[in-house]
Order: sequence, then structure tokens, then C-alpha cells
Amino acid sequence: MKLSTALDVDMVAHESADEVTVLLELTAPAAPETNRSPAALQIVLDRSGSMDGAPLEGAKKALAGVVAQLNPADVFGVVTFDDTAQVVVPAAPLSDKTRAVQAIRSIESGGCTDLSSGYLRGLQDLRRAAAAAGIRGGTVLVISDGHVNRGLTDIDRFAAVTAKAASDGITTSTLGYGRGYDETLLSAMARSGNGNHVFADDPDAAGAAIAGEVEGLLSKSVQAATLIVRCVPEVTSLALYNDLPVNQVGNGEVMIELGDFYAEEQRKLLLRMKVDGLAALGLAQIATLELRYAETATLIEHTMT
Repeated sequence: MKLSTALDVDMVAHESADEVTVLLELTAPAAPETNRSPAALQIVLDRSGSMDGAPLEGAKKALAGVVAQLNPADVFGVVTFDDTAQVVVPAAPLSDKTRAVQAIRSIESGGCTDLSSGYLRGLQDLRRAAAAAGIRGGTVLVISDGHVNRGLTDIDRFAAVTAKAASDGITTSTLGYGRGYDETLLSAMARSGNGNHVFADDPDAAGAAIAGEVEGLLSKSVQAATLIVRCVPEVTSLALYNDLPVNQVGNGEVMIELGDFYAEEQRKLLLRMKVDGLAALGLAQIATLELRYAETATLIEHTMT
């Protein structure tokens, strides 16, 4: 993992505002040439009545393609939901791909939309199967086309659940299907879950989005990346311009959840610090940046300061 930083200025004038802007550039390592470690993927699919017809058939076709991409050692499961959750493919290593595809093809549309029941059941199944297979963490992909009208509906509570999963190494990504879906809810779930949120307007676009998410999962080279910023007492406030989960973990210390990185993925973060008496400090250190992550291939944890 490469980390570089740049300040907005080299010198600070006495009459300038007491703030410093820092640009961080992060680059993930290339994917290893050796065989990748097993991955864990849980699909949570909306099968409510509004998904009937082309939307559901398109999703089923895309999921059959996902099964083809995975290795037999990869953990894969499918949970559907309408009024309740149903386990269609119990999460487990993909030793029988034909059986998994047949189960996916048998999915039919149902009633209302209780996303919380589907998500929580899928999360539970993924945790069980990943632990049994010796896989750390995994990915939950939620596919939904509508507004939640059963079960948990509070956005903040949903975000808290996906944030807790992210702290355990489980990424939550979401796909909004069609123009009627609840973008606020699904994007909040993905943001707090360190995942991606994408929109698809038709079955072809949904299939491409699902395939893209799986390709990204299989090419991840870094997992569970976090950036800890430790500020000196003179720093009175810290702002992050990126839309990422941030937690205060100590006095003058915050932790930014970066999530997983695809091979050679590049990201930029922008921080702004307000510093009391900045011009009078002279040459001084105002913060320490500590990057922590695990290599996907070896699960070896690294720390850069």
C-alpha cells in the first residue's frame, strides 16, 4: 500500500487563516499472481411483488453468472425477502454450482418489502459459513427495487447495523434497481458498510452492476483499511471532505473507515485542520497519520505511519 500526503501551502503567512488542508493519496498493491484466497459473498435479493417479471428474471440471470465466476472454495449464499426472509442457497463453499443455479432459477416474486429481515438473515448466514470456512469477513450485496414497508425502516438504525458488520470485516454493498427505489436508505447502508452503492435502470444494467461488484470482490488486494488521525492539542477541529464513516476513538484522535481496496485502486482523501495560532507555531508537527490494513492474499496486517 502506498500513502503520500501534500499540504495546500509550503509556508503560512502571519495574516492567513489558521487552517491547513492535507491531500492524501492512497494506492493499493497489485493482485498477487498466485491463486487468490477464498472469498465470501452473500446475496440479499428483493423478491417483493414490484420485482415481478423482467427485474427479477434479470437479477436471477446475473446471479447465475456470478456463480460461474466463483471458485468451489468460495463461500456463496442467497437470501430473498418480501414480507419475510427465505434462505434460497444456504451460505457454504460452492461445491455444487449446478444446484445453486437451480435454486436461484426457482425464485418467484412475493409480497411486501421487509429489507431488514433479509439483510439480518443474510448477515447471520454469511458469518456462520465464513467462520466455518476460515474466511475473515466477506461481502453482502443487497439488491432491491422498492421502498421498505415492513420491519425496520429507520435509516440511522440500518446504518448502525451495517457499520457494526463493517467493524467485523463484512462489507455491505447495495444495488438500487429501477427508478422507484429508496436511494437514501440504500446509499446510507453502503456508506456505513464500507461498500459501494450503484443504480441500475433495467435488467441489463443490473446484471452488469452485479457482475462488476463480484469482479471487484475477487480482485481485492487490501481489506479492512482504516486511517487514524492523531492531532496535537493546538488542532481545534478536523474536517473530512470525503463521505466516509468517522469515529472519535480518543482525545484528539479519530478513525476513518476506508474499507476494502481493489488491486491497484487509487483514492484521494482531503482533510482540513483548524490550528490555534498556526503562524506562531513555526516549524511544528500538528498531526500523525496511521494507515492500517490487511493484505487479502495473506491476511497479514500492516501499519504505516
